[in-house]
Amino acid sequence: MNNQISNKISFVMILLLVLFFGNYIFKNTLGQTLQLKQEYEDLVILSNNDIDYSTLLVNVKNQLTELDKLIIDKDVHAGQIQQLLMNQIELLKKEHNINITHVPAPHQYQQGQYTVITGAFELEGQFIDLLRLIYQLESQFDQANLASVKFKLKRNLLLNKKELYATIYFQNIKKMYNLIGLFILILSLSSCKDFFEEDISENNIVIITPSDNAIFTNLNVTFDWEDMDEVINYRMLLGSPNLSNPSAFYMDSSVTLSALVLSLDPGDYEWKVRAENNSSETNYSSIMHLKIDSSYSLSSQSIVLYTPENNFYTNNDNFNFSWQSLYAADNYQVVIKTGIDWNTGSVLLDTVVQATNINNPLSLTEGNYIWSVKGVNNLPSETTFSTKRLFNVDLTSPNSPNLNLPNTTINSLNTDSLYLFDWSRAANNGTAQSSLYDSVFIYSDTIQYPIYSYGSLQEDTTLTLPNFSGVYYWNVKTYDQAGNFSSFPYFMKFTVL
Repeated sequence: MNNQISNKISFVMILLLVLFFGNYIFKNTLGQTLQLKQEYEDLVILSNNDIDYSTLLVNVKNQLTELDKLIIDKDVHAGQIQQLLMNQIELLKKEHNINITHVPAPHQYQQGQYTVITGAFELEGQFIDLLRLIYQLESQFDQANLASVKFKLKRNLLLNKKELYATIYFQNIKKMYNLIGLFILILSLSSCKDFFEEDISENNIVIITPSDNAIFTNLNVTFDWEDMDEVINYRMLLGSPNLSNPSAFYMDSSVTLSALVLSLDPGDYEWKVRAENNSSETNYSSIMHLKIDSSYSLSSQSIVLYTPENNFYTNNDNFNFSWQSLYAADNYQVVIKTGIDWNTGSVLLDTVVQATNINNPLSLTEGNYIWSVKGVNNLPSETTFSTKRLFNVDLTSPNSPNLNLPNTTINSLNTDSLYLFDWSRAANNGTAQSSLYDSVFIYSDTIQYPIYSYGSLQEDTTLTLPNFSGVYYWNVKTYDQAGNFSSFPYFMKFTVL
C-alpha cells in the first residue's frame, strides 16, 4: 500500500517538473519566436498601407510654422535683452503714470545649442495704464515675445492703501534649425517647474530688529530682517495682544522690502514674517513679542515723512505731501521753505492740518525747496520737526545734443560689430538742474520708428551695430530727472556693410 502511494507522489512530482521546464522553454525560445513573427506580420501590413507622405510632410511643416511663431531670431544675450526692455519701458512709461518697482536679474536657460532668455519687470500703476503699456510693449518691442503677465494687489503700509502691480515676463528663444531639437527644447522647458525662480522653502528668515520681548517708549517701531535672494515679497503678520487672539489690532500684509517702519498704539504685540515668490515660500519666523509703553507726551517721538522722497525732482506742482500718523498727535504743522537750507530759507507755507497728507497748495516756480512736519496735541505737547527733505521743481527742457559719429564718412562698419557712438551733450540749463541721461535711437532708411533704442546712457557709448547691412540713421534725445526731455536733433546717416 505504501509503495503505491510513493509511486503516485513520484509521478506527480515528475509531471510538475515536466510542466515547469516546458513553460520555461516556451517563454525563452518558442514564445520569442512567435512574438517576432507577429512583429514581422505587423510590419508587412504597415508597409502595404497606402500612406500619403506628401500630406504628412505638409502637416509637419504646418506644425513647424506654428512653433516658429514662438521664436525670436535675434542674436542677443541676457543682459542686452534686459537693457533693451528697460529702455523701451523707460520711453513708454513717460506717457503713463507707472513706476518700475522691481527688476530681477534676467534668466538664461540653455539646452545644447538652444537658448531661452527671460526678462521680467514689476510695474506699479493704474489698471488701464498698465494695460496700455503692455499693449505698446507687445506691439513695438521685437527683441523678445511677451510670455505672460501677472497682476497682484499689494497694500502699501506707508500710505495705507492697496496698489496694483503687474509682473511682465518676456522671452527670446534663439532660432531652431532642427525640428527634433526644437521639440526637445520645448519638452525640456515644459518639465521645468521652477523656470523663473529658485525654491526658497528650505531657507530661514533671520530677524534683525526688534529683538524678542523688546519694549518701546516710542510709537515708531522699525521692523527689519535679512534680505533674501529670489524673493518677490515678504508676508508679515502682526497682532495685538497676540496673533492667536488679535482683538485689538491685526495686520496681514505683503511688503517688497525687508524693512518697514510702523506707528503702533500702546499695547502688547506679536509678529512673524516669511519670504515668498511665485513658486514657493519659507516657513514663518519664530513668533516675536514686543511692547509699546507710551504716554500722550510727544516730546520723545518723531514723524517719518513719506512723499515726496528726499531730493525729489518734478516738472509740475501737482503732487502730495504725506507723512506718518502719530497715535498721540491731534494736529500736524507743515512748513515749506525756499532753498536748500532750513535755517536760511524763506517760509512759503506754515499751516496746521489734522490729516496726514495735503495736496501741494502752492504755485511753485522753478527752484529748490525744503519741507518738514511736526506733531502737536492739546496736552500740550509736540514733537521736534521731522528730518528735513528737499524737493526741486525743474521746468526747463534739456538742450538737444550734437551728433558726431558714426556718419557718412565712415565706411568700415560691419554688421553685429561694436562701435563707439559719439555725441556731445549740450550744457544743462535752468535753475534746478537735475541729472541728465541720453537715449540713442537707430532707424532704418524709412525713418519711421526706431528699430533699436538704448536708454540711460552717458556720452560716448559703445553699442552693437544692426545685424543686417544697409543704410541707417541715428539720433539722440536727452532726458532729465524731472521728466523733461530735449527735442530730436537732426538725423545722422551711416551705412553698415
